[in-house]
Amino acid sequence: MQALGRFAVEEHNKNQENDGDTSNQIEFSQVVGVEKQIVSGIKYFLTIEGMENGKKKTFDSVVLIKPWSKSADKELISFSPIQ
Repeated sequence: MQALGRFAVEEHNKNQENDGDTSNQIEFSQVVGVEKQIVSGIKYFLTIEGMENGKKKTFDSVVLIKPWSKSADKELISFSPIQ
């Protein structure tokens, strides 16, 4: 699950860069909670700790994995800070 959390943070950072925003890059620390749901694939609901601008924050993330795909495609569905 730690690798999946790291993937979510990396994808979030890439999306931020593509939008031209490099000021709020997040540094992955650890996954602190996981739930999963079987849909057309497996949807993982992750609670992730990370560092943003030198401050520890917690984020909610949803990642979809399609295990039947040759490359076991992963897709970041959402990534947002917990208020």
